[in-house]
Amino acid sequence: MSKTPIQKQQESTGVVEQLKKESIDVAQLNVLEDNIFSTDSILVVEDSVSISSTIQKYLSNLGFKEIHLATNGKDGLAYYENLLKEEQKIVSVILDDSLEDLQAKKMVSDLFEIYPRAIIILLSAVEKSDKKIVELLNMGIYDYVQKPLNFDRIEEVIKKIKKEKNITDTTTQPDVKEKIISLLTNKLLSNNRISDMLKIEKNIAEKNIKELEALNTIKNVGIFNEPICNRCSSSDLTSIFSCPVCTNKTFSKEALIEHHECGNVELAKNYLDGKCPKCNKELKILGVDYQRLENYYVCNNCSDKFPALVHNLECASCSNRFEVNSANWIESRIYKKSIE
Repeated sequence: MSKTPIQKQQESTGVVEQLKKESIDVAQLNVLEDNIFSTDSILVVEDSVSISSTIQKYLSNLGFKEIHLATNGKDGLAYYENLLKEEQKIVSVILDDSLEDLQAKKMVSDLFEIYPRAIIILLSAVEKSDKKIVELLNMGIYDYVQKPLNFDRIEEVIKKIKKEKNITDTTTQPDVKEKIISLLTNKLLSNNRISDMLKIEKNIAEKNIKELEALNTIKNVGIFNEPICNRCSSSDLTSIFSCPVCTNKTFSKEALIEHHECGNVELAKNYLDGKCPKCNKELKILGVDYQRLENYYVCNNCSDKFPALVHNLECASCSNRFEVNSANWIESRIYKKSIE
């Protein structure tokens, strides 16, 4: 007899509870905090044998010596816990989002229960903008690869992980503290931005931030939502403003005047001696003969006039450029350096 969804959920919950009982203790977790990312082992949780076999061959070509395969969520959780114990290194997980026995959200949550620094690469057939994918990215999965599989994209993500982990693991805590203090000199930054700018894992940044805060070296001045990259989830973003007509990035901020009688709209500074430069008639009553339009932008290239600029963001981590309305958002705490 097939199991009901409730039975499956109870079974998977039991697996996590059992793993937690047998799991790595606090001392072991502290050891793992300082250990490097495993470049030899990786776990693939995928219920399609043909897809997992193809991924296995590709990962072997990338240099992975131990490629562990699980065809369901229950086995994947057990595999992951055992790998952490045996390897004493951070093992990344390639996870299919449509496993039969566990929903992606539940699987991700359980992996993070076993180890909060789990590195999860999600495989999915839905778009990255899909609500489910956005939610999983906000939960903390490392990255996303869309099906049908693009193996160049998988390689890109793996290389990024290796690069970030190497940077993280050669960074001593005193260095991190000094760099955080330096970043916060004469500026405000969020906890997420600090982590991304220093290219260290968020839990390492958080640990150092809390220690500096306890010493009153830095202080929390508030909480706000900030945009993050819709590709790699980095908050290290640069704003780029441009003309909505020709995309030129140089412009001036001006006041305009619209003369109602002749319809002329021009820079206010061109209305010399209170007269319209088009019809040469005198401007008389504001709001009747003419109106003044403040805070307009004039493109230095095409001379078009517009009330708002196009606002794009560029990610320092993956060079992705996207409109601000396409950004994902994350809650952040803002810090500044304490006054000495």
